Amino acid sequence: MDIEPAGRTDLRPGPPASGDDALSEEVLRTVVELSEELHPHQRGRIHAGLAGDLDRDFGLDSLGRVEAVHRLEALFNATLPDSLFAEAATPEDLVQALRSKGASAGPPRAQPPRAEPAAAAALAAPEDLRTLPAVLAWHASVQGERVHLYLSDGEREGPGLTYAELQTRAQRLAAGLAAQGVEPGERIALMLPTGEDFVAAFLGVILAGAIPAPIYPPWRMLRIEEHLRRQARILQHAGAAGMITFEAALSAGRLIRDHAPSLRFVASAASLAAPDAPVPRILPKPDDLALLQFTSGSTADPKGVMLSHANILANVRALALAIRASPADVVTSWLPLYHDMGLIAAWLSCLDRAATFVVMSPLSFMARPERWLWTMHRTRTTITAAPNFAFELCLSIPDDRLAGLDLGALRVAGCGSEPVSPATMADFTRKFAPYGFRPESLLPVYGLAESAAALTAPPLGRAPRVDWIERRALAIHGLARPAPSPDAPGLQGFVSCGVPLIGHEVRIVDAADREAAERHEGRLQFRGPSATSGYFNDPAKTAELKADGWLESGDLAYIAEGEVFVTGRTKDLVKRAGRNIHPEDVEAAIDAISGVAPRGAVLFSASDPARGLERLVLVVETTLQDDADRLGLVATAQERAVDYLEAAVDDIVLAPPDTIPRTESGKVRRAALRELYLAGGIGAGAASPRRQALRLQATAALGRLRRLRDAAAVWLYARYWWAVIGAVGLVVWPLVQLLPTLHSRWQAVHAASRICLRLMGHRLKVVAEGPRPARHAVYVSNHSSYLDSLVLSAILPGDLAYAGFKELAEDPIEGPFLRKLGAMFVERFEPRGAVAAAQEALGELKGERPLVIFPEATIMRMPGLLDFRMGAFAAAAEAQAPVIPIAIRGTRNILRHDHRWFPRRGDIEVHIGRALEPAGPDFQAAVALKNAARAEILAHVHEPDLAAETPLY
Repeated sequence: MDIEPAGRTDLRPGPPASGDDALSEEVLRTVVELSEELHPHQRGRIHAGLAGDLDRDFGLDSLGRVEAVHRLEALFNATLPDSLFAEAATPEDLVQALRSKGASAGPPRAQPPRAEPAAAAALAAPEDLRTLPAVLAWHASVQGERVHLYLSDGEREGPGLTYAELQTRAQRLAAGLAAQGVEPGERIALMLPTGEDFVAAFLGVILAGAIPAPIYPPWRMLRIEEHLRRQARILQHAGAAGMITFEAALSAGRLIRDHAPSLRFVASAASLAAPDAPVPRILPKPDDLALLQFTSGSTADPKGVMLSHANILANVRALALAIRASPADVVTSWLPLYHDMGLIAAWLSCLDRAATFVVMSPLSFMARPERWLWTMHRTRTTITAAPNFAFELCLSIPDDRLAGLDLGALRVAGCGSEPVSPATMADFTRKFAPYGFRPESLLPVYGLAESAAALTAPPLGRAPRVDWIERRALAIHGLARPAPSPDAPGLQGFVSCGVPLIGHEVRIVDAADREAAERHEGRLQFRGPSATSGYFNDPAKTAELKADGWLESGDLAYIAEGEVFVTGRTKDLVKRAGRNIHPEDVEAAIDAISGVAPRGAVLFSASDPARGLERLVLVVETTLQDDADRLGLVATAQERAVDYLEAAVDDIVLAPPDTIPRTESGKVRRAALRELYLAGGIGAGAASPRRQALRLQATAALGRLRRLRDAAAVWLYARYWWAVIGAVGLVVWPLVQLLPTLHSRWQAVHAASRICLRLMGHRLKVVAEGPRPARHAVYVSNHSSYLDSLVLSAILPGDLAYAGFKELAEDPIEGPFLRKLGAMFVERFEPRGAVAAAQEALGELKGERPLVIFPEATIMRMPGLLDFRMGAFAAAAEAQAPVIPIAIRGTRNILRHDHRWFPRRGDIEVHIGRALEPAGPDFQAAVALKNAARAEILAHVHEPDLAAETPLY
């Protein structure tokens, strides 16, 4: 389905400007048909009326208007004045000209019935919408006044954000990004808290053609230095061009900027919004990158998961089928929007399915977990989701804070993102059953960022299924052998995460990469439409991710009766005395000891440099200060560990609370803890926030010095570049004036162009598919930079006839130079002059000089191929001259339209296609030439198709 961008309400179908008569309808229909013939990618998307601009709204250039007049003359058997070519600006002008000649039309042709307006009821987005901007635009158009999102502080909900308001805010932010010079494909970091600014910024970045890369905002001053350094490493890896943050974090953002050289700007969402600036016209394709999701464990070695629009929408729609989500649902979430579970499984699922989304801050939940429950009570929430620890945290809520709570509307409470505890599920159900919570509402799910968000889910209407197995059989043989009885010793319980979402597959493989048998533990692999294409800018890790058409999850699991039971992470697995040890079970047992901080035990292995052996280390956070109490805790922890491990731990380290490094979503960073242990840093305590800030400022100063050095290098190269232009120009300009023949002048220009490029350091690669005729041909090229003419002059043979704009003829430097080279001068805006230029081009072709034309007729900073003007192709068809398409890459990055005084280093690639022969001398043959040449250039320029992706403006 094609979506008309917001802001084009003047182009919606309506009554003709001068009355709904047959003549007006025939003229408008003729203009629209010609426009669609010239621009087939716009079929069905041209909605301008009689007052629409022939050039801007219908895409009719000068020759297109000539053809429109000729068709109307034939249709109405009338001769219209020549002045109409230049003076007609709208179809209404053509109607008036025909009326003055006494023209009339017969009965209008049959029209398809007008579609009925959309029903008032909420609707999910149609399945044929395959990108996020298309989904947003559809909702804004069909049900723009429907509230999409309510922001809650845990005590009450705000007024709500409608689809129309969300689209407007996203468009304003996209316009602001474009004003900052953000280009399609660039990465923009979002360091924003959960809220309305985040959702608007996320969609605004996509509307600008860029790729959002959410990162965690700072929220713990005690570890601000570690946080900012980690985020800076992520930004460096992403090559982020800018960062959107909130006012309170701007100072932190500027410190990050000095550690991430690629960042050109750091700004708040409010300051970026540009209500009066033009909205970028780029619409992505389904396979285009929509999100760079950095995995929650990213540290010094970040991994950016690449997800396309198709990946995300496939995931949210498969998940919606699994949980039977509909527009009637209310979804409440405190999950961070910068994490895949909150971003995709919660918010984007609601955006697509039109479910009402109630979002609250993670800090509001952490401060008072009952706020989550009371928000669900107030809003009659039907769907929610959270990690296991959230359900565990709710168990500590005093009963007097729950009086009157009603969770009876809740039908799905997803639990995922970390191992699901059977005890937590049972205790939560028991505690909240009196408040209307049903056990079948609990839905343990499994997912990962590499599969967008969700991968498996159990069937609805069933309480969580727990598989009790023999712990020893799993540890020694990797076999999930069912326990003989529920009260047998040495049991271990795993919760079923269900079956793969529709269209997705999972399998379990052993160490030899063979598919494992039923109930045998192995590596979980997956594939499906949600699967990532790999890690951004990291081919080595991408190669490790992929295995024979499957992707590695990094998790261990087994399958029983068709359902998936996840047992742990492959990288967390500890091997000891021939046994595989899953740390979570030992840690849960240690956590239950009095004096241990909540979730304060972590087990890992670390190498012993002195002995060359692996040591089993247990770090325990505690507030105990008395030596006797601490010794007792160590002894108890060792006893509990031996019960599970059947072996002693090599080292137990007591540490103060908040020592264990964690991701902002609460997961333990075992690798970072291992490094801290080996460095002897456990228990040392963090430096004060002030000291951390001073260290950051010191390293930021070094970053600023590097920026100054790089800026100086750019400035010096730009001066050198223009010095080359000046020096060569001082020689070649008078030479062109003095040489007696056109051929000798062009020989000098060809040589000078090659010398310029060589001295500037631009490597030039030319690929030609066929022979290049030096005479009687039309070369057409994309136009991305003023450097294009120099490149073509260096590689094309013969005495070229360039087509330049008429204002160049008035320039005291360029005018005489171009005239001596036999250039044609085209009137850019006056239609009659453009028609005359086409006739002049025809004359040049008949004289057998090759023409060089840039049919886009303008240069833009933004990458992309515009539609082509018809003049060159009409001349080629009439002269029966071949058209040779040329695609130039690299010049836009070297010499940008709005930064021409600061050229950059870079290489240039030129692809010269085979000659396209015209099928005849008529207008249809010219249109076919234009379309074929443009398709050839588009295939090799590797830039967006701006004509196909956006309606005419």
